[in-house]
Amino acid sequence: MITAGVMATASQTSIVWPRMPYDSTTGSRLTGPITISGNAVTIVSGEIDTDPVFTAVGFTGTGTSLQVSYPTRGAYLVGDYILVSDRTSGQEVSSLYRVMGGYASSQAIFTLTMQALDGSASSLKAWGRYYSDVSDRTHAFPPGSFVAKLGSVVTWSLAGDGRLMRTEMYREMSGNAVREGIRNPTAALGVTSFTVTPIAGASGSSYNISVGVTGEGFAASGTNDEFTYTVLPRAAAQSRDYLKVLTP
Repeated sequence: MITAGVMATASQTSIVWPRMPYDSTTGSRLTGPITISGNAVTIVSGEIDTDPVFTAVGFTGTGTSLQVSYPTRGAYLVGDYILVSDRTSGQEVSSLYRVMGGYASSQAIFTLTMQALDGSASSLKAWGRYYSDVSDRTHAFPPGSFVAKLGSVVTWSLAGDGRLMRTEMYREMSGNAVREGIRNPTAALGVTSFTVTPIAGASGSSYNISVGVTGEGFAASGTNDEFTYTVLPRAAAQSRDYLKVLTP
């Protein structure tokens, strides 16, 4: 199962992702909620039990506090990773932070105190891996900027010995406790190919996922067979203006 997160405003006629954080293992930025690199795909998803919020006033990314609306569901807790995004046309930028605390400013506004994840140390990266650079942090984010709590980052990759590996970095509530870590990779054996490709001309953000497997253990028509899954956005009438979780 591959879970994809899609972030876009409902008013966009074509999707433009904000400039995303860096992945320190590759030295390159993520290209969006779904980043495809050779035989690997990295998927960033919002925390499904906490709604995104929007900034009440503008702020510079170097600031240490952020005034936001209250989430309809869930809460922003100390240690949570948040991605603040300016989705203004031509100004699409995001910056990554860790929540350090918070307090009620009014009945409608909540103030989050936060720490910039600038990558200068392992502790200043989300899961010791993701960070934003100075050009992101010095951006002037306008009122109404989008704030999403990150729930997990999943990477699927094909090893040279035919194993399809799944690694998940997560942060989640378990009762009254928060758990964070990296789940052990799980593997599908006998995989000959694994590709994720955008569907040209599709509205929203759609992908074909193709997995080639050896015939042994599968009801295949020959020695090898290929299974294709398609990830499509929800219908426009069902769309919501935040990170959505789509499961094929």
